[in-house]
Amino acid sequence: MELRNFFKLKDREEISKQAYFKARQNLDPEVFTYLNDNYLNDFYKHPDEVKTWKGYIVLAIDGSKVEIPNSEENREKYGVLRNQNETESPARAMISGLFDVFNKFFLDLQICNIHESELDAAEKNLEAIKRNYS
Repeated sequence: MELRNFFKLKDREEISKQAYFKARQNLDPEVFTYLNDNYLNDFYKHPDEVKTWKGYIVLAIDGSKVEIPNSEENREKYGVLRNQNETESPARAMISGLFDVFNKFFLDLQICNIHESELDAAEKNLEAIKRNYS
């Protein structure tokens, strides 16, 4: 809708949905990580805007096992679980998110092999924020 409104404002010909989706395939997903990291770095540089509890930023980490698209590539990279009958499940991954409770930001999200522990994934969350926000 924003693109549509933009083109109307500029009195330009609208692009088709097909052209938009085709162009979107060329977008590097890493750009969103880059933009998010820059935004958060800027936010935390202004302590007067950061909500704290007794001067501390309150963080929470939680992990969970999730089903992901069942491609061969995902099965190899993230793994599968086997049940008692030795049949394989679809591809699954361990995800772990680190969340700033009062400011309502996810500071990091890890997607790991299904056999990795929640504790190991949480350590990766903490390493990432030390690297990105120190």
